[in-house]
Amino acid sequence: EEEINIDSASTGLSSAKMTVSGQVAVTVESWIMLCKARSDDIGKRLPFVKMGYFLSAVSKSMMVLFSFPIWIFLSRSLDRLGKGVRTSARDALLSAETTKENKGRIFGFHRSWDTS
Repeated sequence: EEEINIDSASTGLSSAKMTVSGQVAVTVESWIMLCKARSDDIGKRLPFVKMGYFLSAVSKSMMVLFSFPIWIFLSRSLDRLGKGVRTSARDALLSAETTKENKGRIFGFHRSWDTS
């Protein structure tokens, strides 16, 4: 999925703080990925997909609007949270709604249009 690259000069953060910010964002994503079985437990995937894309859309708007380091940190973390919430549920939904012969085409089409 597309990464948003923000350099330290435009944010006012040092390289070390940008690295910490990025690592926390990845940690948030990893933690949420551990919860991916939840959509299987309740048998519904679409709410997770919608929520994940919503969180990512909000976070990208935050990155445009705010320049304070803490807001950039929070928006990057929110973006990774959205990715973690939606990814496994979305992939399971796509897989369940297609035939074995069309799975490659469906996932390829999805990857070509995904911007979050």
